[in-house]
Amino acid sequence: MNNKQKKAIKQVGQFLKPIFQIGKNDLTDEMIEQFDYALEKREIIKISILQNSAVTAEEALGELEEALHLEFAYSIGHTLVLYRASQQMKKRDLSLRVAALEG
Repeated sequence: MNNKQKKAIKQVGQFLKPIFQIGKNDLTDEMIEQFDYALEKREIIKISILQNSAVTAEEALGELEEALHLEFAYSIGHTLVLYRASQQMKKRDLSLRVAALEG
């Protein structure tokens, strides 16, 4: 993924509101399944990490990158933005725009 593509994803992620929160229960398998489902539907999601969470943003990001096979992910403070192209062609909006920036 080149810098133009990363920049385009960051621009989209900037205006998203977090749709998930990681709290004192940390990352559970059920949460990871929900993230996977949301990524398949939306391609990009934002996650807020609460102050009472035992996991840091960097730890959560590392675990989620491995579990969800993310194409691009980043953290800003206590917030994570995750991106992965959808397997369903009808859900591919952002990934098609990002792919057009290749080259």
